[in-house]
Amino acid sequence: MERIAKPLATTVWLVTLALVAGGLVLTVLNRATVNEEVMALYLIAWPSALAFASVGALVARRHPRNAVGWLFGVVGFGFVFLAFGDEYAVRAFATVPGSLPLAGWIGYASGWVPLLTYASIPLVFLLFPNGRPRSHRWGLIVRLLIILITVVAVAILFHPGSTGGNNDRFLHEGFRVRNPLGVGSLRGVLSVVAEVCGVAILALSFASIGALY
Repeated sequence: MERIAKPLATTVWLVTLALVAGGLVLTVLNRATVNEEVMALYLIAWPSALAFASVGALVARRHPRNAVGWLFGVVGFGFVFLAFGDEYAVRAFATVPGSLPLAGWIGYASGWVPLLTYASIPLVFLLFPNGRPRSHRWGLIVRLLIILITVVAVAILFHPGSTGGNNDRFLHEGFRVRNPLGVGSLRGVLSVVAEVCGVAILALSFASIGALY
């Protein structure tokens, strides 16, 4: 693992940096549609993405077996994709329709990728500082959280819904983005699974704070 850790950590950091730059460019191009609320959100997301990604890359390069570094990289990616995905979709569907490829995929992902990455934050609490749970009990919670996050990811991936963007970014421009992988016949089941697992993740998230003390 040590052999690939450094180039992989650097790659994750560079991708995050590229998405920040891409998000900035797209925001400038879409500036006529960007209001104060959207800008305020991005001014939090971009520095947060850079901070988490940079710290994560440093830890992952020096201590590749410490999961905290990799989790920081995941959280940073979530922050940056929030802005990049929204502005990409706005450019492709509103300001210059049809100008960018894969707009449906990226636009829909902008609604759920950040949520799933934020769900990784409790894992940071549980594994801080050396990447290992403090006890067998906390280790069980770590495993349960990973399972729940995975189940929610699959449920959202195939849920036949649509997104109005973060802070209703898409709705303000008169469009929604549908899930290109949605399976209509599974709507009810996937909705229940996502909601139940989401509540469980939230409960475990609060409990994970106790791992810091």
